[in-house]
Formats: sequence, C-alpha cells, structure tokens
Amino acid sequence: MKKIVLGSTFIASLLLAGGVTAFANTIPASEEIQIDIVYGDATFVFNEISLTAPVISRSIFEGPIEGTINVDGTLTNLTASQVSVNFDVKAPDDFDGIVVDANNHESLTAAPVDTASTPEGTEITFTINREFAQEFAKLEEGDEKPVITITASDSPVTGETPSL
Repeated sequence: MKKIVLGSTFIASLLLAGGVTAFANTIPASEEIQIDIVYGDATFVFNEISLTAPVISRSIFEGPIEGTINVDGTLTNLTASQVSVNFDVKAPDDFDGIVVDANNHESLTAAPVDTASTPEGTEITFTINREFAQEFAKLEEGDEKPVITITASDSPVTGETPSL
C-alpha cells in the first residue's frame, strides 16, 4: 500500500512540476474520391410543322406556284459537347415539278447540357411548276399524293413528312 501511494505521489509531482510532457502525434489523412459524370444523349423532336399550301385552283394557269413549310423543333443536348441538328428537305422522287429551296434554313445548335429550339420556326419554301399543278389537280381522292420529307439529321429522333 505504501508503494502505491508513493508511486502516485511521484507521478503527480512530476506532472505538476513539468518534468513530463504528455502529447499525441496526429498524422494527416486524405482520401480521394473520383467523381464520374454520366452524360446522356442528344434528342430532337419536331414541335409543329405547318404547311402554307398554294391554292392550285386559282393559280394553275399563272405559272409557278409557291408554298411555305414552317418547321419548329426542340433540341435537348445532355452531352458534354455542342450538338447540331441539320434539316434535310427532299422533294418527292416520284413527282417531277416540285422544287424545294433547301438553302433558306439554318441548323439548330445546342451547347453542352442545354436546350435549343426554333420558337419562330424555320421556313422552307417550295415551288410547283404549272404542268405539275395541272397533273396534281387531276388526282382523285384515293390517288397517291406527293410528300415533301423533312428529316432532322445528326440526332436520334428523325423524320417527319407533311403532305402537300
């Protein structure tokens, strides 16, 4: 018992007198966590396609007849790169006499992880010559009608065909 008390007293006096300094070493630690961002696809949808058709009956003897197609769409780009959609417009292969002005529309471009749209639409004009207009006027109810095909390329969603 005497030894325990003396030992406790000795340790206490060393601590009080500053003879022993107690400290702990701390080692800095770091952990690296890699962050992966998973990008999605780019998609395009046609919002609305409206056709201002020429009035063939009134203009059939006056020469070329013009009409307008207004294309409206939205491009959603969930990729890490800029994405563009080009409108490809084709006149019908089977019908001569329809000419599409493919130079009067621009591509639609969306920045990375962004959305772009054509709120005013993109106008595409077409011309029908007089001879074709006369043949078109002769078509019956069940006859095959010509179509102008509008395709959005460089995107997963493509194709739309408004008929004349």
